[in-house]
Amino acid sequence: MRVSRIAYFSGVALVLLASSVSAQTGGASNRAAAEALFNEGRKLAASGKYADACPKFEASEQLDPGLGTLLNLAECYEKIGKTASAWAEYREAIPLARASGSKVRQDLATERAAALESRLSMLTIRAMGGSEEASGLEIRRDGVPVQPAELGSPIPVDPGPHTIEAAAPGKQKWSSTVQVTDAARLAVEVPALTPLATSAAPPTQAPKPVEAPPLDQGVHSRSASTHSHSWTTAHRSASSFAHKFRRCAFSMRTTSSHGARSNGCLRFPRRGSPMSRDRAIRFLTNGVEPEET
Repeated sequence: MRVSRIAYFSGVALVLLASSVSAQTGGASNRAAAEALFNEGRKLAASGKYADACPKFEASEQLDPGLGTLLNLAECYEKIGKTASAWAEYREAIPLARASGSKVRQDLATERAAALESRLSMLTIRAMGGSEEASGLEIRRDGVPVQPAELGSPIPVDPGPHTIEAAAPGKQKWSSTVQVTDAARLAVEVPALTPLATSAAPPTQAPKPVEAPPLDQGVHSRSASTHSHSWTTAHRSASSFAHKFRRCAFSMRTTSSHGARSNGCLRFPRRGSPMSRDRAIRFLTNGVEPEET
């Protein structure tokens, strides 16, 4: 048990030592990069290229914060007209200079900050929506969330354009851009946000009417059907008559007139009789032999 406990603590010690070595290695690398960026920023500032020098000082301060870097960054901001940013950096440098025992740097930061106060531009943001939407209301200034304690208080901002945005659940977003000049005092009132419009249900489409066929088309179809039926009946009657005529002709040649009549055949009178023509016509038309008169 004692051996296992010793092995456990030895392992923990090795992990902590490795982490410490890694942190020191990363810190040394960051310090080297910060020093290089700081020197490059100093060269650009000496050439009057403050707009290019400021990003170098910013990156150097993020990698390895230092009082010298902070003071150079504050001066760079002051040169390009970012009065609020310069004032904030000078104010932050004062306690750092006091803690390091550098009276010269402390006095420099104090004097520069005091000189910038009269040039500060102030922007006040007020929320006019009331308490009903305060819980879900989110206000941003240039993309950065505004804390509830900031509302109604004048906040130093750099001269230039500033965009104020407001959003809340179930409400339409609102935004406004203001132009702030040097030493200006401006106030932006965020109105009560408008509720989102409820989506209306899509209109119900009426069924498309089915077009009825024209009346004459139906009549024509029935007439055509009737005509076709009549033609079929006539064709069948003609075929039946032709068959009966051939049968009767054969029967009359081979049998007597009485035999022909018994077979359903017509017994023709002598030639030229008017009655024979009338009876023949009736037989041809109706298929039935009329009675003799």
